[in-house]
Amino acid sequence: MVTRALLASLALVLIGMLAAIISCRQAPESTTQPIPASPPDPAQMERGGQLFADLGCGTCHSIAEEPAAPAGPEDGPNLRGVGLRHNAAWLEAHVKNPRPHTLDTAMPGHQLPPADLDALIAFLRSLRAD
Repeated sequence: MVTRALLASLALVLIGMLAAIISCRQAPESTTQPIPASPPDPAQMERGGQLFADLGCGTCHSIAEEPAAPAGPEDGPNLRGVGLRHNAAWLEAHVKNPRPHTLDTAMPGHQLPPADLDALIAFLRSLRAD
């Protein structure tokens, strides 16, 4: 005869297994896998590069192969290869509000017009390690 304790134990095991299966099927949050290149619009990338300069992004972020040593705690990471590490949606969210991604960042969020945001993201996506 099956006891209530045994049935309860089996139910908990099944619930745990179901939770494990569901958690494995969810999409990963990380975007660290290489992202296939898409043909960039040269004019949009150029506009994005100009916005990168105009917004002062280069004050904290380098895009050079071998940047100089960081000058202080407010220096942002080198963005060389960022177009391979993150997709457009992640970059857009980070530009708009970087705090959820990097809690101690000094980077301000940027609320840009959609065309400017698209251009900046196109420029960032073009930054791929050679």
